[in-house]
Amino acid sequence: PNRQFFYHQGVKGVGLCISNKMKPDLIEDLINPGIDAIFVIVSIGNTSFVVSSCYCRPEISSSKSLRDLLKHLKKAWAWCKRNKIKSMLVLGDFNARNVSWGDTTNNPRGKALSEFVENHDEIVLHSAGSNTFLHSAGGSVIDLSLTFGEISNHISAPWTEHCYNLFSGAPQKGHIPVLQSIATDWYEDEERKEVKDYEMANWDSWHEDAKQMLTHEIHSDYNCGTEMFNKFLTIVNECSER
Repeated sequence: PNRQFFYHQGVKGVGLCISNKMKPDLIEDLINPGIDAIFVIVSIGNTSFVVSSCYCRPEISSSKSLRDLLKHLKKAWAWCKRNKIKSMLVLGDFNARNVSWGDTTNNPRGKALSEFVENHDEIVLHSAGSNTFLHSAGGSVIDLSLTFGEISNHISAPWTEHCYNLFSGAPQKGHIPVLQSIATDWYEDEERKEVKDYEMANWDSWHEDAKQMLTHEIHSDYNCGTEMFNKFLTIVNECSER
C-alpha cells in the first residue's frame, strides 16, 4: 500500500490517512484516551511538521470538551517546539459555530475557539466560509483547520467539494469534504535538482561544447528515435555541468 492509516479510538474516534511518501510516524506521546485527537509527524524533503485530526462531541452542552481539546493542542505545540518542529496543521470537526468564519450563528464553542485563536499569535484559524455540514434543518460551518507556526503562511484557504457529500448521518445529515493545499515552494525537496544561475553561465562555451559533442554523435548508430533523444539529453546535461 502507498498510504498508512492511523486511528485513535478516544471517545468517538479519529483517524488520518497519509501517503507513505511523507514518511508518517505516529506520535505516541500525544495520545490521550479521553480526547479525540491524533498526531502524526510527516516529512516532505527536509521539512517536517505535525498533522492532527480532532473531533469535539456535540452532545456535551458545555464547552468542556473543546477546552480539553484546546489544552491538548497547546501541549502538542509545546512538544513540537521541544523537538524543533516549526509547524503543526490541525484538521477537525470542532462543532463550533461563529459568524466570524462564515456561519449564520454563534454558539459557546464558537466563542471559546475564537478567543483561543485571538489570544495566540502563532495560531491561525482557516474556514471555507460556507457550510461544511448539511442538515435537513439547515447547515453549519464546523469543519475547520488550525495552523501553528510557519505553515500558516504557506497554506491555501480551504474550499469545499459540494459534488460529494459524506452522509455520515444519512439520509438527513452529512459533512462535505474540505480541502486545502500547501505551497510546494515552502519545503526543501531533497529530490529537487540544483538550481543553476543561468544568467552567470558562459553560453558561448556551452554552445561550443554542445556543438562538438553533437557533431561527434552524427555518425553514431541508434536503434530508435527514443535512444537518440536520450543521448541528446545526456549531452545537454553534460555540457551544463561543465
